[in-house]
Amino acid sequence: MKKQSERQEFNKKQWEMTAKGIREGTIVPYTDTMIDRLRPFSFGGLPLQILLCIDEMCNGKCYDRSKIMSLAFDDCRIIHADVESLRVNSKFPEHSYLEVDNFEGTGETYVVDTSVGLCYKKSTYEEMEKPKVNQMFSKQDALNDFDVQQILASDFEQEKYSLVLTLPAIEAAIRNSKKFTTCIYQNYLLEEIEKLKKAINFDAMAIEEEENMKLFIEDPKKLDEKFKIKRDKYGNEISRDGVPNDFYHKALSKSYGNWDEKAKQEFAEHARASHTKWTQNIVERASKRLEEIKENPTQNIYS
Repeated sequence: MKKQSERQEFNKKQWEMTAKGIREGTIVPYTDTMIDRLRPFSFGGLPLQILLCIDEMCNGKCYDRSKIMSLAFDDCRIIHADVESLRVNSKFPEHSYLEVDNFEGTGETYVVDTSVGLCYKKSTYEEMEKPKVNQMFSKQDALNDFDVQQILASDFEQEKYSLVLTLPAIEAAIRNSKKFTTCIYQNYLLEEIEKLKKAINFDAMAIEEEENMKLFIEDPKKLDEKFKIKRDKYGNEISRDGVPNDFYHKALSKSYGNWDEKAKQEFAEHARASHTKWTQNIVERASKRLEEIKENPTQNIYS
């Protein structure tokens, strides 16, 4: 890693080259086509067309975000490469980004960098970052990745309730952001969030969750009755609305300090079997979801 003065000079030149690329059209924001192809997916309840346009939620998470961004393309390559920005500014020079051939029908290969939130003509990116490629992965490799499969298999109707906690903070961060890319997408992001909030009836959902939290504090048994949760005497969830908790085992109903060896072995075997069943279910749901998305590849997850 270079001295501070050298880093400052390098970063200044990088911003000058970025500004030049934007003026000349060799560096562009995410396109409408890309954003629309992200609409059927969400992460923790947050639609991907929002998540991937927020610098604060992407910068520093390149390995994960580049895999997720691959969902926006029929075909692409995920590249792991040492890049100049990290050679200069970090002890760890490897970065992850996408390469897309015939980007937007231009006949040109472009780099999509989720940490920066921009798309670069490959020759421009190579001039700026001088990448040394270490590994390369296909779109299919990304689809086979279990993290991506969990996104594909996610249940938005259940996960959307987490937005009651996360969305106000995300919206505030967008409104007050000083990050270059978030500022570029700011108006778009705020419009998308308003559409999302309207579609899920966010205000009513927030009131309901506030009532649930009040019950959790004041009368947890009533909250369990509301959601039809059955528990053992130690508070472990046996079932919810008649659906058994696959990870529950009778050994849990014993005092944790008094398990005999047989109970420990039975519980370990049950946990392994439950995890195997859970992962198989994720894979099956992900495959089914991909087939469903083919019918309408730009439909919002909340529609």
